Parts: sequence; C-alpha cells; structure tokens
Amino acid sequence: MIVNPACTSQACSECGAIVPKDLRICVHVCPDCGLTLERDVNAARNILMLAVNTARTGPPGRNVAGSGERALGSSLL
Repeated sequence: MIVNPACTSQACSECGAIVPKDLRICVHVCPDCGLTLERDVNAARNILMLAVNTARTGPPGRNVAGSGERALGSSLL
C-alpha cells in the first residue's frame, strides 16, 4: 500500500491539528492537545492511520467495483 507522506509530520497524530515546523525541529509538540513525540514517530503514527483507513474504506472517489459511479438513486450528500 502506498500512502502519501505529505504533511504527516505537521499534523498532530492525536488531535489532527496542523503544527507547522521546520525540518530542524525534531520534536512534535501540539499546542492544542499537548502531545509531545519525536517528529518521525508522530509522522509514522499518521502514516499508519492513513494506511489503515485507506485499507478499510478504499481510495477516495471509488466504489466497491472500483469505478467512480454512484449507485442508482444515491446522492452526493
């Protein structure tokens, strides 16, 4: 499975808050929930959750058959 790693070190793996940081910052400290982790551990937790959620629901925009078509009578909402 391929997971896009973009922003995985910026997003808090506990609450989802975006916490911008330069590459020189090695520790993720979330001002919203207080989570403190090594930057790479935070990113790894986010990547794991993205992979689990994608495996559970499939890629966005696709139905069970793998096409982008909706079932007859279904709405976008």
